[in-house]
Amino acid sequence: MAKMKIKKLWIILSVVLLVLIFSGGLMWHYWRMDASPIVDDYTVEDLYKVPDDCEASFALLEKLSFKSGSRVLYDINTFEKYCSPDGMRWQDEKKYKQDNTLSVAATPELGLSEEDALVFELASLKIQKAPLAYAEHKKFFMKHADRFDQAWENIQKVWDVFLQLNEYEEIADLSGLKIDETRDYLAGMRGIVQLASIHSYYLWSQGNQHEALKIQQICNSVVKKSLPAARVMILRLVLNGMIRETQMMGYYFCNDKECSVDVLQELKENTVSFNENELSIHNSLIAEYLQFKETLEGEGYRKTWEEIGGACKPNSSKRLYRSQIFAEDKDMIRGVWSADWMNCFDVFEADKSHKLSKTYKAYNPVGSRLIYILMPQFDRVGFLFERMDDCNEALRIMTEARLNPDYDIQEALKEMDLEIDYDNKCLKGKESRYDGVTIPFDAEVFGG
Repeated sequence: MAKMKIKKLWIILSVVLLVLIFSGGLMWHYWRMDASPIVDDYTVEDLYKVPDDCEASFALLEKLSFKSGSRVLYDINTFEKYCSPDGMRWQDEKKYKQDNTLSVAATPELGLSEEDALVFELASLKIQKAPLAYAEHKKFFMKHADRFDQAWENIQKVWDVFLQLNEYEEIADLSGLKIDETRDYLAGMRGIVQLASIHSYYLWSQGNQHEALKIQQICNSVVKKSLPAARVMILRLVLNGMIRETQMMGYYFCNDKECSVDVLQELKENTVSFNENELSIHNSLIAEYLQFKETLEGEGYRKTWEEIGGACKPNSSKRLYRSQIFAEDKDMIRGVWSADWMNCFDVFEADKSHKLSKTYKAYNPVGSRLIYILMPQFDRVGFLFERMDDCNEALRIMTEARLNPDYDIQEALKEMDLEIDYDNKCLKGKESRYDGVTIPFDAEVFGG
């Protein structure tokens, strides 16, 4: 009897052992397998295409690729003496704290010397600190008028490239999608807009309102034409900053009580809402995904996951990436595993921190690391472009109020979640909509 019990026990243990071995082998089999490939995955062909006759604009854009020289620190508490007729003086970097210095760099290809760069930076600093101090700005610009005139003459060759870009209906972005792709034209384009904005303030202080407005409109036009085809997200964010620069020019003009009616009218007519292609970040998301895909399937990572079987799951990585950045691909999260039964495992930690779970990291160690590095959170990017459009509408409201004395600006601002801060001469928006952005606004000029 005892022998029978022992025999049955051995049979049960053997069956359990075989089941465990089989289950473990099955688990290991699925653990090493990748998820199924994505059908009709995104390719370069899915990126936004400008009209055929606009593709040449990218070659022009690349002409704005400049690199600055070494940066030099100046004491901003005594900056006036650097702009004296005696010339500029260098300062010993060790003598000043960082918050008391202004860092500038020459850009020879742009035609900008250290002296030119410093004068533009100082003007920018003055306007940032006191956006509506027209008399103070005029005094500064008049004092250094010769240098501003000469500096603008020096960069005419590059400004001409900007004017040529403006002749296109849209501006192409044909940049590569490798992770180490250099886009030097970003800094050049941003630099031109910043210099042009300061020059427009200078022209305004001289009474050349139409010329100042013309520069604002050209900058705004070129940047808007660059938005639809912008590939990687960093480019869209830089363009967003440039739009903000052109909006600040508009606020500056509109808040000046000396602004002429015809300038206000032209400013209003040209301040229009952004269209869907200009606001959408979908093209940049595709580009970011293709850049991730290029890196994942590149020689370095391919060699890794081919040598260490199962260490990197390309298909799973792509499915996870797409599920997180494309709203229409949210359900793709259920396909990141090699089998349906594995959906019982969590992909992310339960605390909703967007951190990948230890289980998924074990399943896809190399791929999860790459996702961590190359998948930034894009949650707020769409918000930034909505805010950009709201700030544009605020400018339109301001021009309407200047042109129409009967216009109820208070009600219009209320609808935009904006309120007047009389003490600080600005408009403040609801935090959830404007995130701390303020808009220069002199209530007295608007009859408030």
